[in-house]
Amino acid sequence: MSNRTCTVIESDARCPKKAGTRRMCDMHYRRWRLYGDPTVTRIRPMGALRQILLDAIATETDECIILPPKASRPTAKVNGKGMNASRAVWVLAKGDPGSLVVRHTCHRGDEGCINLRHLKTGTQADNLRDMDEAGRRVTGERRGGKCRRPTKLSERKAAEIRSRYQAGGARQIDLAKEYNVSQAVISSVVRGANWVPDGQQRNTAKVRSNTSPETRAAIRERWQQGGISQQALADLFSVGQTTVSRILHSMN
Repeated sequence: MSNRTCTVIESDARCPKKAGTRRMCDMHYRRWRLYGDPTVTRIRPMGALRQILLDAIATETDECIILPPKASRPTAKVNGKGMNASRAVWVLAKGDPGSLVVRHTCHRGDEGCINLRHLKTGTQADNLRDMDEAGRRVTGERRGGKCRRPTKLSERKAAEIRSRYQAGGARQIDLAKEYNVSQAVISSVVRGANWVPDGQQRNTAKVRSNTSPETRAAIRERWQQGGISQQALADLFSVGQTTVSRILHSMN
């Protein structure tokens, strides 16, 4: 049995790695698939991209500097770490902001603006407020059109889900299948964590995993009465379904 090696020759030397598809090693085969040439390592030299980022730092213009491609938020690498190009500009100019996010005063981050004059740091909460001010944060029925991941629910459907679940006889898992969403989404709707009707306060309470002896006793008592699922019990007592299952199968 012959030990075939890669047939690609670089720098006047044949690659010594084991050959696979098309008689190339995995590395050269991936290059061939990406670029059409197994010897090409990068279409655009990293030095060229770095120079664009440095120019964005030194610029004196107040106009947006859009880094192609415009179809998506561009990325770059600094010290071997991938990140959004705007963050890369900030890291090169001012250092790593750590847990802070890099915000855009021009509200054109999604388009690829990398002008340092338009960048500032802040928390994720600050970033969300920026999105609200710019009208870029879409939820509920306002999603659609240009949204990459449009929602499967609507206010009308959420109201139907709450009504049917509260009336009894409809399990969350069945509702999830019917509306083509996950059970977690259904749970968030019936608990009031998402798709909250106008005029009502959103339920931001976290599901509790630690339960008191009184709560455990109440869960067992309600289960013994019948006519309720474990998931419904979990929603009723604001605990996880796994917690309910453990309580029902334990004597503690």
